[in-house]
Amino acid sequence: MSKTIGDIISCHQVDALDWKDPQVIEAFESACNHCRNPDLLDIVRIRTKVQHMITDCLIKKGFVHPPVALFSPCTDPLNHETEVPEMKYYSQVPEMKYYSQKVTLSQSMIFNKMLVSAALFSPCTDPLNHETEVPEMKYYGQKVTLSQSMIFNKMLVSALSNIQKVFWVSPNIRKEMNVKDTGRYATEFTQIDFESTQLDFESCMNLIEEILEVIVNTLAEEEGDVIERISGRRLPKLQRPLKRYDLADEAAKLGCTQGQAEDVLVSQNPNQPFFLTNLKREAYDRREESTGKYKNYDVLFPVVGEILSGAEREHTHERLTMRMHELGYKIEYFEPILRVAKEHGLKSSAGAGFGVERLVRAICLLPSIQAVYPFPRIPEKLIVF
Repeated sequence: MSKTIGDIISCHQVDALDWKDPQVIEAFESACNHCRNPDLLDIVRIRTKVQHMITDCLIKKGFVHPPVALFSPCTDPLNHETEVPEMKYYSQVPEMKYYSQKVTLSQSMIFNKMLVSAALFSPCTDPLNHETEVPEMKYYGQKVTLSQSMIFNKMLVSALSNIQKVFWVSPNIRKEMNVKDTGRYATEFTQIDFESTQLDFESCMNLIEEILEVIVNTLAEEEGDVIERISGRRLPKLQRPLKRYDLADEAAKLGCTQGQAEDVLVSQNPNQPFFLTNLKREAYDRREESTGKYKNYDVLFPVVGEILSGAEREHTHERLTMRMHELGYKIEYFEPILRVAKEHGLKSSAGAGFGVERLVRAICLLPSIQAVYPFPRIPEKLIVF
């Protein structure tokens, strides 16, 4: 007996939503109402411009965009709580646990038609510095994870190829856990990650300022009326140079935690973004041993906070191993990057990653990052689209 198309396609292997479940009905109605936001077209149009301007600035500076690497055994481990789901691949439709809900990787965007990219996979990914659960799946028999960021890819391309300036428009999936401010986090987002062996701590921050000046001032001129209608305020033009604050020093002055100091600085800068430097976090961010200061930086915008993180990198096997031990990393997981550092050598570099949706939220003063999305991706909430 010949098989029908319905017998062949794999989606029947995934459990359908239970439409008798009140939570499913609530999630469905919420998603439909969310997508009817009358400002959505303008917000997504501004988001498209932001992504275009960042990539255009990088291309004009000589950065190149390789094909996205979908699978790897070593990805960013993050340093905060996430949930680790299992996925099936090939013999069945790619599926995973989205918190407690079974979902699939999109086979195409035909039902969504959203401006997002395909999911990334890696066997060795960015550890980050807060609690997440790493989504994992089988890649032919090999366990890999969804990439948390492109940090190791950037460092490896810079080390092993003749590419000196690289960037990726990188989709990210992070299953944040125990999130208090759900307006700040989305489980799927786009990050424009760049790295160059020709950049260091200072020159990278100068490049970031230059790109932000183009974005903010262009939008202030071209979309000023629209942004004022959405946000209730006229978008101020960016003034260079941006202020810089050493986070450890500011916390010491205020006699509070670094997180509290960050909130104070955001409240004290209501009109202009600024840099935070010297943040204690991932092992690959360079630390200057003579001063004990970290050569890294965040950009924070008024009201919404951080929209970019970056650093000058640790690049020797000895330094990376030492920093990983300090932070309690599972060293064997990072063997791919450590082996390259030991046998081939990494190169001194610096870079950063723009959070596209966070930047759009900051420019439009949106109450939640979810307003940038046609269908919301709220941590630990059910999804139907």
